[in-house]
Amino acid sequence: MAAACRVQSTSSNTRYVGPMSAENRYDRSNVDNMEMLYGRGFLSGGGADEVALIFDGIDLRDADVLDLGCGLGGATVAMLTRLDAKHVTGFDVDAGNLERAEELVAETGMQSRATLVEGTAGPLPFETDSFDCVYVNAVSCHLEALAEFFAEIRRVLRPEGVLVGSEWLVREDNAAFQGWDDLLRERGLSFHFVDKATFVAAAEEAGLIDVSLVDRTAAFTEFSRESLECTDTELREALLDSLGEVGFDAFRKWCEVRYVALRDRGLLQSHFRACKPNHQ
Repeated sequence: MAAACRVQSTSSNTRYVGPMSAENRYDRSNVDNMEMLYGRGFLSGGGADEVALIFDGIDLRDADVLDLGCGLGGATVAMLTRLDAKHVTGFDVDAGNLERAEELVAETGMQSRATLVEGTAGPLPFETDSFDCVYVNAVSCHLEALAEFFAEIRRVLRPEGVLVGSEWLVREDNAAFQGWDDLLRERGLSFHFVDKATFVAAAEEAGLIDVSLVDRTAAFTEFSRESLECTDTELREALLDSLGEVGFDAFRKWCEVRYVALRDRGLLQSHFRACKPNHQ
């Protein structure tokens, strides 16, 4: 079976810490177990249904789409098979994730409409005005230079192109949020959560227009509750076999603390959209 086209790209003039740079990557066992929990090709709840909801009302049939931080390829495949995108370019800095994405694309027979690009943290390795749409899922929360990140997205979008995605944001800087943020830092992951106003201001500073957010916290609170329940019941034995008792306890704590952060109004999950204006 032919593989999806995969190319390597490097960038030396680094301006920001890009999607899942070395210090932010999940270890392989964590990736395996998140995929077990969330479904093939996905590292967060909602799966292909959530991808379709993010693109609600957007016609991708003639669109060149960039899946920025494509991970295991679940969203890339959903755009191709469910939303009939003309072509999707998946970009990630993790070669292991891209190998899995390549396998998933090949299994669906979509190799001719997908290109997977392995890159490095920094400016995006694409020409200006390359894409009709950029899709981003839980990438900007890893970045300090948020406006610069949005400016790179604006650069690679064609005039009137659309940025869509979803992101974790701060609802209230309370004990529930601090518990989640502290746990991430204990695990060696560097996150830079911002509130809604800061997120929108960064996108507008980068020259994007019509920035809008749709709150999905209630749905993701339920996803998180179901994930915790699933971890304790039907997936418990498989997770114990994969992780051992200590690893299982750590994974369960991850699920529990994130659920509490959502339930107790510390963490917010939001879909977002923005556009590149018709003038440069």
